[in-house]
Amino acid sequence: MPTASQIIVPTLHHLPRCSPEVQKLELQVLWEPSTESIGVEILMSLERLKVLKFMLTMSMVPDVLPRLATLSSLTELWLSVQYMDTGDQDDEDITMPDVTFPALTKLSLQTDYMSQSNVFLRICCFPRLQELYIRVEKVESTELDSEDLATMVRLISQCCAHTVLEKINVQIDGDSSEQLFSAVSLRPLNVFRRLRILEIGADLHFLLDDNTVRDMATSWPCLEYLELWVLAPPQSLTPTTLEGLMHLAKHCPSLQTLAINVDTSRPITTPLSELDGSHCNHVLDDLSTVHSPVLGDPSEIGAVLNAIFPNLTRVNEDEIDEIRDSWRPVEEAMRKLRDGCQSEDTA
Repeated sequence: MPTASQIIVPTLHHLPRCSPEVQKLELQVLWEPSTESIGVEILMSLERLKVLKFMLTMSMVPDVLPRLATLSSLTELWLSVQYMDTGDQDDEDITMPDVTFPALTKLSLQTDYMSQSNVFLRICCFPRLQELYIRVEKVESTELDSEDLATMVRLISQCCAHTVLEKINVQIDGDSSEQLFSAVSLRPLNVFRRLRILEIGADLHFLLDDNTVRDMATSWPCLEYLELWVLAPPQSLTPTTLEGLMHLAKHCPSLQTLAINVDTSRPITTPLSELDGSHCNHVLDDLSTVHSPVLGDPSEIGAVLNAIFPNLTRVNEDEIDEIRDSWRPVEEAMRKLRDGCQSEDTA
């Protein structure tokens, strides 16, 4: 029975002759990892190729990446990496030359392991990349490794232009981990001043305090979506509180959607009288507190949220019943405040 490469390679050989002007190509190569080659050099003649969706075995990457980078019109690259053969080298010691994709604006990278994603980021450079999507489907052990995620964040800040990247989406599948991930490790991302969207999904306990949230908010004035689908830290540790949300309301006027663990058990130190228009975001209408139930006074929490997010209409709509139900008194408190304001306006 012919292998996948034996079927695809002859077809690709005809492509430059039959469709030399092709701009979009999608290859689904679903064979077991091996040393088979699919003749990537054939793609090099497709000079107008702009979008490439490519399933391949990572044993070919040392050969493939430099060749793909020569496609000067390539703006979108989708790679699903199923296997990596780095020979006798450890991931940290790989000595491939830097590979620059000069025109790439969108990259979607799917790997089995975090180390594979990190190797890819370590050897590549994307001076025009605007959108970065990374999905890791497995982990090397039964638990996620917070150090691997910290390394990934650092590599993203090194391989992408700080004034160009606008969207980062990192999703890591795997078993829940008891490891703590200090959100201080997210600070390398603060250099992306034009960042509009940051989405991270991982079953790690994020330590994200109000000062770190403030630094993020002041670094990303264009932020529209911030979604941190992660585990809440133990309550004994410093978490994000409503004070942290105030920083986002003040410094991110375009923020539309927010998903973040919030500890509402701690007292609010900023008086409501100080929350003037400069602390107000009129755009955000959707808030998820992820794994965080209400632990404080619903009326006080509702008053703060109403002051900083006056157009907030959806709170934990898609969360589990326990979380969603605990926030209903807060929503009711916000509704009463708004109804009261409307009554005063019409009086």
